[in-house]
Amino acid sequence: MTTRHRMNALVVAIGLLLAASAALSQGIDFPDEPIGNLPGAVKRALFQAQGLQKEQRYAEAVDVLAKCLSSDPRNDGRVLRFHLGNALMLADRLDDARQHYEACVRHDDKSAQGWFQLARVSYELGDYARAAQAFAAVNGLLPQRNAQVLYFTGIAHLMNEKPSPAFEALSQLVGGAFGPPSLDWCNTFVSAAYAANRITESFPVLRALVEREPGSVGAWRLLYQAGLMARDYRQAAVALTVADYVQPIDRKELVELANLYEQIDVPVRAIPYYKRALSSGADGDAAKLHERIAGAYLSARDYDGAIEFLGDVLERAPTPVLWSLLGDVHYKRDEYEQALNAFGRCVALDPEEDRALYMMGLCAYELERYDEARQHTLAAARFERQSEAADRLLRAIERRR
Repeated sequence: MTTRHRMNALVVAIGLLLAASAALSQGIDFPDEPIGNLPGAVKRALFQAQGLQKEQRYAEAVDVLAKCLSSDPRNDGRVLRFHLGNALMLADRLDDARQHYEACVRHDDKSAQGWFQLARVSYELGDYARAAQAFAAVNGLLPQRNAQVLYFTGIAHLMNEKPSPAFEALSQLVGGAFGPPSLDWCNTFVSAAYAANRITESFPVLRALVEREPGSVGAWRLLYQAGLMARDYRQAAVALTVADYVQPIDRKELVELANLYEQIDVPVRAIPYYKRALSSGADGDAAKLHERIAGAYLSARDYDGAIEFLGDVLERAPTPVLWSLLGDVHYKRDEYEQALNAFGRCVALDPEEDRALYMMGLCAYELERYDEARQHTLAAARFERQSEAADRLLRAIERRR
């Protein structure tokens, strides 16, 4: 998964999470907020609006509360503003709701519920900076910090493209004060760590996660993704290998894992993963996988394995690249006649394969067939990419003739 895909997936997850935040707020231990001596008109308006909301007559509830607010300045206060904001939220009038939540916390900046609702509506309106401030204010007012509110704080900072405060908030979340962090928390923490250029600091948290949940393929995949982000390809390869033990990975990931093993110079480990990807279908890229498998055999210096594999594939699906790879194998084994033949088959399929032409000249030179070597090398010299090497080889040929 690319970093861009990771952030897109995070946005979707966050949207779903905050859509449920009203229900989650029921589980937050909000401190008691004194009602005070409300005017009778306010009490009646609140009672009437509550009934209308139960019947889903939200617009009418808004009208009742708004009329109460405008009828007498003495009715204005935290409670009426808070409930009018709630009614407007239910009526899907988010901009208006935010104005009343702002008024609510101006009347009483110790209203945790007011700050929470202000955070929710600000987030949904895309004002992530205000949402982050409001969520942080909630946790500052609660008797005990709430993990979900801290999570929302970090998310809002992320969405506001402020990765450093997001990282700090989420570090507190996954640090152990709230118990073992969940996979979702760790997932968001990794996104913040990457955005803040502190991805390696996520490794201790992720290693603890996989130690605690060794059977969680999601945990191992997250460690793999963090390894990619940190360009720690060995860590990424190990994590994805274990994920494959827990639950067989898909074709794309098989290729990614094989690529990782080549990246860390363990091509012998890449071969079986390429072969599994090849056997899992999707013939459209079979030729590319054939080439990668052959290349991995070559990198691993398993020349016998390469010849056996290429011999089978070339009978069924020959390509210029595969013939060239077979030529390389024979050349490395000092089998110049076989190499010359293989490079020749490559050029027969694609006359523009300039490297194969050069290698034909080199093979003929090693076989001391200098006229033939000169012919192939002159053909290679027509291509700019081979001109310098071809000139050197031509001078060597002339010295031998």
